[in-house]
Amino acid sequence: MKIGFIGLGQMGTALAGHLLRAGHSVTVWNRSPKAVEALTAEGATPAKTPAEAMQCNVLFSMLASDQAMRDVGLDSTLLDKAGPGLVHVNMATISPGFAEALAAAHDSRGLDYVAAPVFARPEAAAKGQAVIIVAGANDAVAKVEPLLAEMGRKIVKVGEKPHMANLFKIAGNFMIMSAVETLGEAFALLKKGGVDAAQFLDTMTEGLFAAPVYKNYGKQILTEAYEPAGFYLRLGLKDATLVRDAAENLNVPMPLLDLVRRHYEEAMQKGWSEKDWASIAALVAEHPDQLVVIDEAYVDFGAESAVPLVARHDNLLIVQTLSKSRALAGLRVGFAIGQRPLIEALERVKDSFNSYPLGCLAIAGAAAAIEDDAWFEETRARIMANRELLVRGLSGLGFEVLPSLANFVFARHPGRGGADLAAQLRERGVLVRHFRKPRIEDFLRITVGTEDQCSRLIALARSLT
Repeated sequence: MKIGFIGLGQMGTALAGHLLRAGHSVTVWNRSPKAVEALTAEGATPAKTPAEAMQCNVLFSMLASDQAMRDVGLDSTLLDKAGPGLVHVNMATISPGFAEALAAAHDSRGLDYVAAPVFARPEAAAKGQAVIIVAGANDAVAKVEPLLAEMGRKIVKVGEKPHMANLFKIAGNFMIMSAVETLGEAFALLKKGGVDAAQFLDTMTEGLFAAPVYKNYGKQILTEAYEPAGFYLRLGLKDATLVRDAAENLNVPMPLLDLVRRHYEEAMQKGWSEKDWASIAALVAEHPDQLVVIDEAYVDFGAESAVPLVARHDNLLIVQTLSKSRALAGLRVGFAIGQRPLIEALERVKDSFNSYPLGCLAIAGAAAAIEDDAWFEETRARIMANRELLVRGLSGLGFEVLPSLANFVFARHPGRGGADLAAQLRERGVLVRHFRKPRIEDFLRITVGTEDQCSRLIALARSLT
């Protein structure tokens, strides 16, 4: 049987390795060549393009996100290049909504689609310990089940609709996130009270919590062994967002998820994206005796607000501005949310350092902006939609576009310098920001404009790259 494999991160490499060692012919493709070279040394055939990997009986994919799959074309054009009778087994953790779209895209082309997300850390997957959650048409699942059995220790069939496996998977990931949050909070409490957290973990995991998730993550948190990551924190935030979106679609309130997701966002802001997702436990104990200020200038463009945490933490202050989503940049109006003692302290000292006191016009404008919810919701929804248009357009031209929940994006092109592109766009009447600073000197900071403005920028970028 000819097998293709697209996406060779830590998990993809581990799973593809099992197929090779079982004696199958496996053609592999990955954006970065290092993983391809490693599997080629084990006998895999390297593909120059994703389309080459599609010339097979069964295609496995393990890409990081919905967007990564779109970028490769696995929801559209790449499917047109599939070999006859291909069965696509997607092992990635993606949104249930996107899984439904993928199933429809395959069905319209006469291709079978099976969802098979995986529960396992990379080191466990490499040892054949993965638990694989499977959903898809019975005939298609039967074709690939022997291959799945060679990659994991257990196969769990959850239905004939592929998205059911993805909902199963993200619900499981939510339980893991919650366990990490619980461990972090419990350890912070114990350490503050002078109790041995290691003794506590040993005691609790002998009986009531005798599960690998508590034992393994508990040890990891105690030793602060967050690098190298078994599962990147940025992917934890991605999965938390998938759970949130699914909960909203199904109208299921999940207050604990809101807390956990906010902790992931805080950790990302601290630059922890490449640490293990268990590192969010460190946030709980990091600043118990200091004022923590969270600036939510861009929170209205798709992020999760930390305001619900104020009730639980007397050292937390949330600040927001009306300059961004309320379009009042010139008035310099903002507000803070915290427990009463913090706000009273701010009231006592604000006039001693505030060089921009609010006038009657600013106060009236701010009040009107806050009261006009309909305009606010319409405006921010339009900005988020145009941001997605901009991201898709630039990504399609080969730009690297960093994840954004703001009203701007950071993007760079591998073949053009940032300063040069900014100058060329300026000559054509398009202004973007460029910073001559380390790490971001190749990037452009592009403000999200109207749909026409975004389309014009994409067209100009196409002509310049």
